[in-house]
Amino acid sequence: MNTIKRIYFTSVIVSLAFFAACGDSESTDITTPDDSSETDITDSSNIDKDRSATGDSSATKDSSSVKDTSSVKSSSSTNGASSSCSGNNPSSSSSGKTTITSSSSINGNETAWGCIVSVDTTAWHLVNKDTVYWLYPISCDGVQLGSLNNEADKNLPIAIGGQSCTLNDHLDGIVDVTCNDTTYTLNKPSNTGGFSFAPEFFSCKDTDLWCHNPHIDEADQGPTGQLTYRKNEGVFFGSAGTHDLTDWEGICITYTSDTVANIILDLGETKNQELNNNLPQATIINKAILPTESCYFWNSFKQPRWGSPAISGKDAAKTVASFKISQPSEGNFNLIRVRTVSEGYNEKRNRPACGDMWCGPEYSTQVSTVTSYEDEYEVGDWQGTTDKTDGGSSTVTWPYKLGNDFNPNAVDDIIYMYESVAGKYTLGSGIENPYVKIGFEIDNMDTRNYDISKWNGICLSYKADYDFALELTSSDKSATNPRVSIPKSYKPITIDLPWTALTPSDASKVSFINFVFSGAAGTTGYFAFYSVGRLGTCTKQN
Repeated sequence: MNTIKRIYFTSVIVSLAFFAACGDSESTDITTPDDSSETDITDSSNIDKDRSATGDSSATKDSSSVKDTSSVKSSSSTNGASSSCSGNNPSSSSSGKTTITSSSSINGNETAWGCIVSVDTTAWHLVNKDTVYWLYPISCDGVQLGSLNNEADKNLPIAIGGQSCTLNDHLDGIVDVTCNDTTYTLNKPSNTGGFSFAPEFFSCKDTDLWCHNPHIDEADQGPTGQLTYRKNEGVFFGSAGTHDLTDWEGICITYTSDTVANIILDLGETKNQELNNNLPQATIINKAILPTESCYFWNSFKQPRWGSPAISGKDAAKTVASFKISQPSEGNFNLIRVRTVSEGYNEKRNRPACGDMWCGPEYSTQVSTVTSYEDEYEVGDWQGTTDKTDGGSSTVTWPYKLGNDFNPNAVDDIIYMYESVAGKYTLGSGIENPYVKIGFEIDNMDTRNYDISKWNGICLSYKADYDFALELTSSDKSATNPRVSIPKSYKPITIDLPWTALTPSDASKVSFINFVFSGAAGTTGYFAFYSVGRLGTCTKQN
């Protein structure tokens, strides 16, 4: 799979939310797995995706604004059913529909100019080979806003070539479309348009628009860059007025967060008033325990209220005064870096090499650890171990839920999300040398020791923000486990580790292969393991 496909796949997984500025928010907590296994992981992350983004609290939808959610109803059914979010136009009617103010010719007929609704006739949008269409592209004032879904399986008599209709956007994913005095209820699809990279480890550079990363850089070092950031407000230029940011191509935000947030393009007082403060925005829906970079091209910025007046994100980028960051008051959004898409997206992303035992970018979930030709079924499961059994209090925080049908501590979903075994650890107090171990057993059905000398060593693709160690762990508690130090790397790197580099250099009695993070109590670090293999087998992928 090439890089662009990988980006798209990741974006689809992490972008399961409605693109809305107000409306009811819904989320599902991920609870901590029962601490009943040998992995001794004490907490996991709550990052299930909210189904809608939270915006201006003054624009919360009144539940009375939707009285009929059937696919077709008479136009009178929407009278008086206005949403407090629906004021698209100064001349909007009480029902929240856009008043048509000018005319245009469509398909040779003189019709009023409003929002043009057409039909997507692509074959896969047909249901059972009949004439029920799923997607209806919407264009207002010549701006392509996106498409609405028809989920009611009823054929809507909308002209394939397009016709002028009015929209009543309830901002909860439901839009009333009125064409020829008949109103249809359609639904907005998920559409954030961004793509994400995680985890992101880096040191701030002078070329960053704004950056403050005390975890990597010195804690007392101030922010760098040409912009100013004010928490819970946004990112501001040093000079007043608006700026043409077309050449940026878009914007990339690196952050950690336990909430969704919106990046809103502030276009200056005059333009904001022209648009009735219906400003283009992008939704950061990734609740990220790990530092995550989300990038958005200008055309990804969409107005939350569909109707007239409309403006494309690309046109809005020509007159940007600031970037507002809107988030729930109870949420915790931590901005780390802002840079342009032209730098972030076009930056060379090294595809991690893959070894012959396990490859995260290929979505492998178990490590093939076959030790002899006689046994072809030995596999190991990734898991974490802390120092709790030794009296410590260190923890591992996983960025997504654990478990599958067979193993409550399986990290399958993390591998699917991040193409790696990735997480965060915190070294606690209670013992002199606190530690956390991330690794896999030689055989998940047997705890005995195995001789893996014939491997000659191991290759590893990874990134980590602190040095760590490879340890060949024996089931014999009195044994001295061979170790070798591995350097930190902020970018994916591939290394070979021959057994001769370990002290002692003995690979004949191994039950577990562990990567050990240790240091001072209170240390917090991040890791991502992309692949492991026998010595010399980690090679670059296409």
